[in-house]
Amino acid sequence: MAALVESSNDAIISKDLQGCIRSWKPGGRERLFGYTAEEIVGRHISTLAIPDRADEIPDILARIARGERVDHYETKAQDKRWQGF
Repeated sequence: MAALVESSNDAIISKDLQGCIRSWKPGGRERLFGYTAEEIVGRHISTLAIPDRADEIPDILARIARGERVDHYETKAQDKRWQGF
């Protein structure tokens, strides 16, 4: 599994059930979001949410905590440079 994640160009980010980002692979994530691992690991996943979609996060985390499967979840995210436009 680790080799799959490392070789992927997708933004695979791990977080705990409180929403704290636990892993952030350099390269693709830095290119997509503008954050280095040092800047983002330990911060809440809502850091990446655009304001009008941030309310999705507690619901998704609660569903995962209940053991529910979350398939094909899509949302919009902001990068480090996002200015709200």
